[in-house]
Amino acid sequence: MKIIVLFLVVFSSLVFPQSESHISIDEKTQKDMLIGLCERTSFEHDSFSHWFTKEYDEYIVSKEELDSLKELISEFDIKIVMGTWCSDSRREVPRFYKVLDTLGYPEKKIVIIAVDRTKIDKDGATETLNIELVPTFIISLYGDEVGRIIESPEESLEKDLKAIITL
Repeated sequence: MKIIVLFLVVFSSLVFPQSESHISIDEKTQKDMLIGLCERTSFEHDSFSHWFTKEYDEYIVSKEELDSLKELISEFDIKIVMGTWCSDSRREVPRFYKVLDTLGYPEKKIVIIAVDRTKIDKDGATETLNIELVPTFIISLYGDEVGRIIESPEESLEKDLKAIITL
């Protein structure tokens, strides 16, 4: 019986991996903030779902900008460094997800790292990324960074992403 229980615990941890983020308290606002590697489901927590859902639902994607990207985007990897305490992150990350959803981009290729106000995560994953402002969307191809959208898009998320991917 003990072997069966052990097997089930090990199997479930492999099949249903846990998010590596944790919720900390922002010393400035005394509100919850995520720190560490996250998954999209992290934003379903009561502390974050209201702004994530609102921005996602209200954003209107410019689909004509994305037509040429549907074939190309799946070759790229995307890393998002963001702060749940940051108004730019709370606005741009849900919108970026809506753009990626419109493109049918595979969610498993997105890495989200939530940072504190010093732009540091709990595991040091951002130490070599030269993050100065959040959110920072890092687009890579075969392990090489090809571009970034930093804090706010220059034109729009769609146009900036298109400019990076079609270089």
